[in-house]
Amino acid sequence: MQHTEIELNREQATYLDLYLNNTENRLPLIFIVPGGGYKQFQAKDSARVALSFMTKGYQAAVIRYPIGDHKNYADSKATVAAAVQYVVDHAAELNVDTDKLGMLGFSAGGQLVAEYSTHANNALKYVLLGYPVIAPTLDEGMGVKSEDVNALVTEQTLPTFIFGSINDTVTPYTQHIGPYSETLATNHVPFELHEFSTGKHGISLANEYVADQNAGKVYPEFASWFEMALNWLQHYTNE
Repeated sequence: MQHTEIELNREQATYLDLYLNNTENRLPLIFIVPGGGYKQFQAKDSARVALSFMTKGYQAAVIRYPIGDHKNYADSKATVAAAVQYVVDHAAELNVDTDKLGMLGFSAGGQLVAEYSTHANNALKYVLLGYPVIAPTLDEGMGVKSEDVNALVTEQTLPTFIFGSINDTVTPYTQHIGPYSETLATNHVPFELHEFSTGKHGISLANEYVADQNAGKVYPEFASWFEMALNWLQHYTNE
């Protein structure tokens, strides 16, 4: 396994962390965009998720967009685009199959991924959203000026896998996942939705691997999203 840090923008302190399997075969790659309310990144929804996908035959890349003193929604969107372009430009040396690129975003990172999924001529084939921010209801608390991604969705929006908890009080279903799912359906965008009756916001993989960052707790039902996602991904990575 190789771990390499790529500097995307020094002034904004943005980076791309590459987690690569040692192989001569070109593998699917999944970008991971962590949450954290533009304040911090945690291993439970960045490095540990990347390593989990690596064990399933993926290359992985964590996008560290501007946070803290550098936080800015527009700059964060640009960072996501720059990260994708870097991988496309270096696909051969990274052993990446550019026909099988996807992106997973958690919480605030989910908003960036959802927005990117609406771009025309997208290099990605699919996206996954974990308890995503969709509407700008959290802007004041996060200290950014974002947008309502619902307004950006078209029939060209990428196929989307969504998961969350009905107990989520940070990005409530009725304000974020619910309306977004309806928007995807209205625009005939393929999507799969899992809204669990257990769990809460910000628990990532929700298994033993991240229990130390979830107050020692494991949420078995919620944790099943990972295997469900892998099954869904077969539609886009086994062609």
